[in-house]
Amino acid sequence: MDKKSIKLFLFFILLGFCHSAFAQIRKSIKVGDYIYVKPCKPKHEDFNGIDIYSRTTAIDKSKVDSITGDGFYEAFFDGKSSVEGKRLPCIMSNRKYKIAALQEVEEEGNLRRIAICYTSYHLNVIWVEIDVALKSYEIEFK
Repeated sequence: MDKKSIKLFLFFILLGFCHSAFAQIRKSIKVGDYIYVKPCKPKHEDFNGIDIYSRTTAIDKSKVDSITGDGFYEAFFDGKSSVEGKRLPCIMSNRKYKIAALQEVEEEGNLRRIAICYTSYHLNVIWVEIDVALKSYEIEFK
């Protein structure tokens, strides 16, 4: 292969990679879908865009719409229970988590898209900063 052919070949590989990355970002997600948390990168102990929050008491889901997720954020962070948060540890990677709620929060003119996901333990949720986690290649949608 000559240099021109190699450059053209590499260009198309890069183009295909960019297309798949942007397709992930543009994908429409909804409550009930799954987010797959990829394995941690080597030499990392946790993630950039994913946190885990734990409560001390069960949440009251009576005002939560299970189809849209409306009310889930308010129910989990209701102030009636102690809540602690930290970065998601690598031990919880390489798994899929069901989306319980989707939030958009504007801070200082920046829009943050957030997915709150169930874990197998009912007092914990995973908080995914969607754009940060996608750019860090920490998640994909299944």
